[in-house]
Amino acid sequence: MKFLVGCLMLTFVLAAPHRSAEACTGCRAPTLTSSARFVDTVFSGTIANIGGGGRGELTVTVDGVWKGTVGATVVVTIADRGCKFVAPIKPRTGRAFVFTARTAGGGGLAVDRCNSLWPATHKNRASLVRMFGAHRPPS
Repeated sequence: MKFLVGCLMLTFVLAAPHRSAEACTGCRAPTLTSSARFVDTVFSGTIANIGGGGRGELTVTVDGVWKGTVGATVVVTIADRGCKFVAPIKPRTGRAFVFTARTAGGGGLAVDRCNSLWPATHKNRASLVRMFGAHRPPS
C-alpha cells in the first residue's frame, strides 16, 4: 500500500506543470521609458570618474535633466543587483549615458547596471523628449 501511495505521489509531482524559479514568467526587459516613469531623476551626462574599481561610485558631468534636480556634477552609487533580463552595462570613463536614478539613503542617487544606465543615443534622448519634453540644464 505504501508503495502504491508513493507511486501515485511521484506521478502527481512529475505530471504537475513545472513553474519557473523566476518571480515572473514571461517578463520582458525594461525599456528606457518604463524605467524613467518609476524613478526620481532622469538625466544625461558623461562619466568623469569611476570609483571602487568599476563598482561603487560614478562621478558624472551632467549635460541635461528631464526629471528631478541634478547639479552640473553628481556622484551616483551603483547598486549592483543580478541582471535577469539583460546583460549589465559596463560604465566607462568618457562615455555618455542616460541615467534613470532613484534616491538612495542619505539623499544621494543610485543606479544599477541592468536597467538604469542607457547609452546616450539620439533615439534614447528623443524618447525622453517625447515623454518629458526638452531637457533642461543642470541646476
